[in-house]
Amino acid sequence: FATKDATDLSFEKKIDFSIVPAPSYSSKTSLSLNMVATGVYRVNRRDSITLPSNLSLYGTVSVIGYYYVGVMGNTFFRGNRHRLDYDIGFRSMPTDFWGFGYHSATTNPRSEYVNKSAFAEVKYLYEVLRNVHIGASVNFDYTKAKKVSRPEYFGSQRLSYFALGLGAIVEYDSRDVITNPTKGWYAGANFIVRPKAFCDAGHTLWSARATINFYQRLWRDAVLA
Repeated sequence: FATKDATDLSFEKKIDFSIVPAPSYSSKTSLSLNMVATGVYRVNRRDSITLPSNLSLYGTVSVIGYYYVGVMGNTFFRGNRHRLDYDIGFRSMPTDFWGFGYHSATTNPRSEYVNKSAFAEVKYLYEVLRNVHIGASVNFDYTKAKKVSRPEYFGSQRLSYFALGLGAIVEYDSRDVITNPTKGWYAGANFIVRPKAFCDAGHTLWSARATINFYQRLWRDAVLA
């Protein structure tokens, strides 16, 4: 993403892409290869007031069969008054399982299954005052257990669940660049309801998520966050 220290190519190209590969290791996924392709573009390349939009395609694959792919981004429209954020992904995770509860975990032999899950969240935000936005969100979550070696461990529990949620958003955002900030504040709250009719959990589900971030440049190559 372009900053004051870099050349902004989003005026010259339809989309300016860069690709970053990186290996990683964790106890859950073992050795993995990660790949991120990031792009910067403008809805109107003749508009120098509106911030450039961004798009990221990301993926991870590991030696144990874990993989994770997705796309996320922020699209700014004329004058930065309107913004569309999105994050969509799919994950497949080999999982060890002993059943539910302490007793099962200490007495049952280990079993395995593959956790398949998909998620999507799309947010629309409108600037009502300088740096103050309100908006709405739609999100979808789905998970399913496949290749279950011991189905009896699940008992009466379902092997798949889905939920569709609707949210209300309020946020204050004074960051200079939202994908790579060097100064400013972000404070946001997202209130989500997943109606009983739109999910198979058997109940209406409510949740709230709050985030507060602060950024300050200390010197040219260092930012306190």
